[in-house]
Amino acid sequence: MNETTIWIGERRLGWMTVSGGLDVPGFGLLPECRVKDGDIVRGSRARLFRDGVLIAEDLHVGALIREKSFVGNRLEALEAVGASGRCAVASGCGDVREGDRFEVYMRARTTDGRLMPGYQATGVERRLGSAEVRGVDGDPLVGPAARVGPIEGTLTAGDRVRVVRGGEPVAEALRLLFVTDTAGQVVDELRAHSGSLYLGFSDLRPGDAVVAYDVPAPVWTEARSAELFVHQMRSDGVVAHAMVDPGERYRKKRMSKDGLAVGHRARIVRERTVIADGVTIGYLPDEGTFGGFLRTGPGGGVTGSFELGLDFPDLRTADRIEPYQILDLRGGRYRD
Repeated sequence: MNETTIWIGERRLGWMTVSGGLDVPGFGLLPECRVKDGDIVRGSRARLFRDGVLIAEDLHVGALIREKSFVGNRLEALEAVGASGRCAVASGCGDVREGDRFEVYMRARTTDGRLMPGYQATGVERRLGSAEVRGVDGDPLVGPAARVGPIEGTLTAGDRVRVVRGGEPVAEALRLLFVTDTAGQVVDELRAHSGSLYLGFSDLRPGDAVVAYDVPAPVWTEARSAELFVHQMRSDGVVAHAMVDPGERYRKKRMSKDGLAVGHRARIVRERTVIADGVTIGYLPDEGTFGGFLRTGPGGGVTGSFELGLDFPDLRTADRIEPYQILDLRGGRYRD
C-alpha cells in the first residue's frame, strides 16, 4: 500500500483462511483454504493478512482448485467457491502459512477492471524482465500458459506483471503464478531461455508481451484488531453512536481495549462495498467498564455488544465498521 491508498468503492467479495496445503501434480503444494464469508471468484484480487497485519497486497486469484471427495483424489478447477467451501488457491504469493487470511476484492473502477492498476502502483516502477508470447497452451487446473522466449531480463514466480498488446496494456496487476522451463518443470525463474508463464489470465494471444516489474517497498501497512457489526444506532447529524457486535473472525480470539481505541481510523462497509474510509472512532466505553460488555464463551470466543461513537452520521443498521491502525514500516511503530 502507499500513502494515498483509499479503498472507497472497493467491493469485498469474501475472505478465506489458510488451513493447510493441497498437492497439485506438476505444481507442488498450494495453500488450501476454507471460505469463511462470501464468494471467492477466480480472477479477483486479494490481500494477505497474518495475525491481523496486512503483509501482501495486489495478489491475484489466478486459480482455484479443489479435491473431488467423491471421486478419490482427483482435482478440478473452479470458477468460484462459496462460503464454507474448501479450495487451493494460486495467488502469486510464495510465503503463505497456515492461519493466514486472504481478503478477496474488486477495485472500484471507471474502466475495464483488467486495466485497473494495483494499490501499490505509484507511477514509479522498475522493469525486471519481459518476453513475447509465442503460443498459448493450457493446463486443466491452473489455466492458460504463455509459451515465451527469448526472455529479456529475469522473470520470477510471484512477480507483478502486465500483458501488453500492440504497445498498449490489456491487463494490469497480474502475478506470475508459476514459471516452468522447456521441459515443463516448475522453476523459480527464467533467464534468457524459453519457457512457460502461468498468469491466471485467459485472454493471452501470440504476439502479446508479458512485462514483469517491481514497485517501491511500502512505507506503511495496517493492522486490524476488530470487525464490528452495527445492530442499533442513533445519530445527531454530526456523530453516530452505534451498538456493535464483534464479527465472526474476532469472536474466535480475545478482543481487548488494547486493540481498539479512541482515535483509531475505520472504514464503513455497506452491502460489501467500502463507502467511507478514514472515519475516526471518537468514543468507546472507559477502561473500567469495557470488559464488562464482552464475554468469553466456550473455546475462548468473544461475544457481547458495546457502544461506539464515530464521526460518520450516515451510519446505518447492518453496516460493518472496520477499525484499523497504521503501521509505519520505516520505524516499526503505529502512526496516529
